[in-house]
Amino acid sequence: MAPAVATGAALVVSQSMFALYHLPGEVLGGSSGAGMGWPDIGLDLGRLFAIGMVFAALYLRTGNLFLVIGIHALQDAGTTIVAAPVDPGLAMLRAAVLRAIEAPCTTTELARRAGTSVTSASQHAAVLRKAGLITTVRRGGAVVHSLTNLGTALLP
Repeated sequence: MAPAVATGAALVVSQSMFALYHLPGEVLGGSSGAGMGWPDIGLDLGRLFAIGMVFAALYLRTGNLFLVIGIHALQDAGTTIVAAPVDPGLAMLRAAVLRAIEAPCTTTELARRAGTSVTSASQHAAVLRKAGLITTVRRGGAVVHSLTNLGTALLP
């Protein structure tokens, strides 16, 4: 089997299993505790499959399983590093911002590295700081962001 076909098959099977793993919780109570009807379960399984594919794509892109596990765990823990329900675009942007801080930098430099506005970079830095992934120290008129040990461990 060609490597691309094998990878694609592995992604579909693994993410189907990821979605099916959540099935008992959805049938018995879901997040509301009231249970869900079969049409809603089907839609939710599709949503879970899509989220799993984003996690798989993130792994294939970074090669860092710890980063993917960390984002999934933080999402499950109800922290603000990723929105609930999961917004895959926001999660990947936060991962990119974390990677941009691999070398300490000011907020202005972070915005340039991440390709975003200074305001947005500051907001992302605040969320990453609250999650314990970065530290921020004031140096003169600027602040410098740097990774914590946990933040470093999440990078490849």
